[in-house]
Amino acid sequence: MKFVYWGAVNSGSDHINRMFEFNERQHLYYINAPYNFAKYIYPEPKKQEWYHYYKLRNENKLVRVLHRTSRVKNPMKERAYNYMEKHNFVDHRTTDFYKNKHVIDSSDRRGLNNVDLSNYEPFLNHAPNTWEFALDDMFDGDIIVRPHHLLGFVNYERKYITTPKIISLLKNTINIVPYKENIIDSMISKLNMFDPPKQSKIYTKRTGRPVFFKTIIDAYKRDKEIVWNHLDEFTRQQRDIEQALQDYNIPYDYMNLDDDDYSRFGCKIVMDKKWSHPNFDSDNPVVEHKRKMLEQMSSEYVTVRGLTDTRLSGR
Repeated sequence: MKFVYWGAVNSGSDHINRMFEFNERQHLYYINAPYNFAKYIYPEPKKQEWYHYYKLRNENKLVRVLHRTSRVKNPMKERAYNYMEKHNFVDHRTTDFYKNKHVIDSSDRRGLNNVDLSNYEPFLNHAPNTWEFALDDMFDGDIIVRPHHLLGFVNYERKYITTPKIISLLKNTINIVPYKENIIDSMISKLNMFDPPKQSKIYTKRTGRPVFFKTIIDAYKRDKEIVWNHLDEFTRQQRDIEQALQDYNIPYDYMNLDDDDYSRFGCKIVMDKKWSHPNFDSDNPVVEHKRKMLEQMSSEYVTVRGLTDTRLSGR
């Protein structure tokens, strides 16, 4: 039985993706890109081939493009988590994930690996019934991570009604909805990835007053609702996914990222849950001071919003 992992942003998806890599089990990963989805295959021991699947313009046909070939790393040597977010307030660890354009804007015509997108359609921005021909490839793996498009989502918003065929396929998988019981810890991680340029634009557009936040502290001091709305968005995304599953009567199980065991996925190599935690250096006084600032914000946010659970049951 294959799994579908319905994590929103910052909900353990990369942990799952890497664990299946270490176990050399074929898996698919969606990064909210409109032009393609990614599939990781293992044609021989310790060899990974990472492909992107594109739809040709005006044709119901997918093209498989090799993105990268690499050796599967030894998980025992991967003890340090590679911080995967674009922004990091607490300790300034950075990632090459965005610098190398693994995530692209739909207006970027070069695409991944400088692929010329003029030959392809942003098909994942379209209704699911227009790309049902691609489902065999989209379900071809032991786990599918973050395939929100299957439920009719575009940019984390419910836009389309999905199809009976997709619902049937999903009902024959094990659907996992992750959540964190430790809400404060979860919100600290989400505050840490606060995007000052993005939030500056949102605030300027909403108020008509040009502003540029250097850090999350600038935003918090000017208007706390900017920070609260940033956190609201994460909860909304996860609840909307869960609501869609309920609306289509697709059964699912919860996964408590604080306490549940990753062995449920049947992998021989199981990555400890702490592996993908930010794990800020508490012995560094500067880092710990910044972390405590975010902890205070998180506690205030939970009180202001009366948040008891990020799942639907917390409404």
